[in-house]
Amino acid sequence: MHPIFIIARREFLQRVRQKSFWIMLLFGPLFLILIMIVPIGLTMQKESSSEILYLDKTGELEGYLYPEKDFNLIKSIDPVNECANRIKEEGYAGLIIIQKIGTEWQCKYYQTGTSGKSHLLVKTIIANRITQYELADKQNIAFPVLNFQIAPISEIQKGKPDNTIGFVFGLFAAVLILVFINQYSHMVLRGVVEEKQNRISELILTSIKPLYFISGKIIGIASVAFLQILVWSLLSGTVTLAISNYFKLDRFSDQNLVKTLENTKDIQQSMEMNTIVNSIGSINGLEVFLGFIFFFLFGYLLFSSLFAIVGIAVGSDTDAQQMSIPFTLPLSIPVILLQYITENQNSGLTLFLTLFPLTSPTTMLLRMPFGVPYGQVLASGSILILTLVFAAYSAAKIYRTGILMYGKKFTLQEVWYWVRKA
Repeated sequence: MHPIFIIARREFLQRVRQKSFWIMLLFGPLFLILIMIVPIGLTMQKESSSEILYLDKTGELEGYLYPEKDFNLIKSIDPVNECANRIKEEGYAGLIIIQKIGTEWQCKYYQTGTSGKSHLLVKTIIANRITQYELADKQNIAFPVLNFQIAPISEIQKGKPDNTIGFVFGLFAAVLILVFINQYSHMVLRGVVEEKQNRISELILTSIKPLYFISGKIIGIASVAFLQILVWSLLSGTVTLAISNYFKLDRFSDQNLVKTLENTKDIQQSMEMNTIVNSIGSINGLEVFLGFIFFFLFGYLLFSSLFAIVGIAVGSDTDAQQMSIPFTLPLSIPVILLQYITENQNSGLTLFLTLFPLTSPTTMLLRMPFGVPYGQVLASGSILILTLVFAAYSAAKIYRTGILMYGKKFTLQEVWYWVRKA
């Protein structure tokens, strides 16, 4: 058997025999789900905006749409599309368009998903205000007829679909790849430091080439990572399928929505579920999954090579953790800038983060649910692979020289000298 595979098998078996690995393997998905769902749940529980824009096309309700406690109607004279932009930028709960045809008042409430005010509350208030207007200084008049309708705000936000699902999906994938790369790259770092401290490397180098040893260690740990990804994917798929079947989410699809609306008492909730189901369906799950595998694999190999260099150049685990921060920090930057990236897909900064190899894995996962030009995917992947080749080659050269040097810390100049001369 080739020495690389012997080392890889040793690294794999050494880690899968640990109880901590199996605990994280089985309970890790639960922790990740909680990490993602709890902040979202807390956000959804926040009190919704008390301000709603309205367009009074009749021009007759001036003075009757007055504010009251915890509810405020804001007059707008802008076109409908401008009102939609204001709702997104200024955080209003929705838009009401009021007009009158004959004796019938027509009111349409464009609501911002579940964060908007209850349509029943809005309908009650608008009906009361119109009734006040109709009965003011008048006698023997029937109550006005009100035709009240609700619709999602995305209906008038042309060219600006609701990106919430894609946003959450990309964030989850980016956080997952960030956790995996950090976790398994640090395994390589700790392994190199431990072998240097225990001087096991002196025996290893008498029987195996440094390139074979580094490659075997990285591949062995990578196989552990892919085992975890496989198990998590199967568990996630099973749970997703079970939830879908239990709640019968297929009834909210476009094909079955008409029948569902005929048999439901909550039309608003059904429409919102239809929006969510369509948003999930618009995401190319296979493309995101393949992107996750590619950028995790080569991102992990790159960071493992860099961490191997750090482990060789330092003398203790504490120093290694400190020296690894400059490499792991760039990987977290796209997650910090996730709102900017999702809203500015074509900006110069987004393109730089997409192409820069230390930020491209998380950036690409944030962008893929919204669609990334294939040219950028190809360029990002190519730069990542070329950087990996250089880092792995450098790690093998540095290992041969630096692993046998004890009792001192090395400067970047010395490390670069080893790469050129080894």
